[in-house]
Parts: sequence; C-alpha cells; structure tokens
Amino acid sequence: MGCYIDSTPHAFLVYKGSDPSQTTNTCSRNCTGYLYYALQGTDCYCGNTNQELQKYGGLAANDSECQSYVSGVGEWAGAVNRSSVYHVSGSFFLIKE
Repeated sequence: MGCYIDSTPHAFLVYKGSDPSQTTNTCSRNCTGYLYYALQGTDCYCGNTNQELQKYGGLAANDSECQSYVSGVGEWAGAVNRSSVYHVSGSFFLIKE
C-alpha cells in the first residue's frame, strides 16, 4: 500500500513483536484476522481501519522514506517513524469511510 508516517503511540496499536528474521510473510501471518499489517524494521503491527493509517498525516512524501533494510531476510521494511503498510492476504472486511 505504501510508506506511511508513524510515531508513538503507533498508528496500529496491535503489536505482534520484533524479530530479526521478521519478513512480510511472517508479519502477514501474525496479523491474520486484521485488514492491514505494517513493518517498521523488525517490528510487526496490525490494524483494521483507514483512520489508523491517517493518524499522523497519511502517506509519507515517497517510498524512499521506508527503506530500512532487514539484512537477515533481505527485505526493505519501513524505518524509524515510517511504516511499510500492506493488506493482510486472505482478510476481507467492509470498511465504512
């Protein structure tokens, strides 16, 4: 979905842990039942609403702000106060906006 601005407390309040081998697939599985998942380095967060995504102003200026490299797994995954946000595979919700 893109690179979103984040801060503390995090936009997605459901924290699923930190792991040096965290991947997009691992975080997606950990967030089964939620609409979105977000990576900030090795940290995984889950959420369900578009309002959460907009908490700190929405999309960052560009995707280059989310280029924290997780060397253990060879993936780009957010950065400090930036979340790489994805849809959880297999989760389907109707969101009223």
